[in-house]
Amino acid sequence: MKVCPKCGATENEKEFVGEFCIDCFLADNPDLVRFKKMKIEMCPRCGRVRIHNKWKRPTRDVLLGYVKSRIATELENLNVKINKFRIAGNELNLDLHICGLINGSKICINKEIKINVKLVQCPMCSKKTGEYWEAKLQIRGDNKSVKKALEDVSKLNAKISQSDSRGEIFRAEVVKTGVDVYLGSKKIAKDLVKRLKNKFNAEVKRTRKLVGEDVHRGKRIYKETYSVRLG
Repeated sequence: MKVCPKCGATENEKEFVGEFCIDCFLADNPDLVRFKKMKIEMCPRCGRVRIHNKWKRPTRDVLLGYVKSRIATELENLNVKINKFRIAGNELNLDLHICGLINGSKICINKEIKINVKLVQCPMCSKKTGEYWEAKLQIRGDNKSVKKALEDVSKLNAKISQSDSRGEIFRAEVVKTGVDVYLGSKKIAKDLVKRLKNKFNAEVKRTRKLVGEDVHRGKRIYKETYSVRLG
């Protein structure tokens, strides 16, 4: 029977890692799980965080992926879970449960970490503040059809914007003949128009307006307007 040479515990009382009980082993190896420098930026307007140079909603899965990429450890078959997390002011608090193998023995550690959060307005919110938009949908038809179309667009838009913030509707303006919807992405506007065309048998016309030029890429910049007449 194994007896820990440091505290005298037996293997009937505690798990062992090599010749030492797990408590003594962890006490002698406080840096078994280390973290590389972590830096997170958060937009104070929409709450998204920039991780791996992409702006995303701070979901459990998104934060877990980032934390796992910043772990340095000798543990094998690493498994990391976030028990809970909280963003308070300029600080992200994470309660982690980390398990892995070392010398064939399984070790689990509960670890609390704090990450400083830098408040930075994301590009999409900067564009919103500046009334920037790339595409406009002019949805026209009877009141009932326009209402249903707007609900459909808003629902799909909310889903798209979870992974791509450009998909967000900047604003929707009710006009006498329908509603004007402003978007930050021409590609996403095109997808929404396609859906309206198929679902509502809409007649679609597209126009473009030159608004500038990207001097770095040598490309002209256009804003697109889709006239969507519901069937």
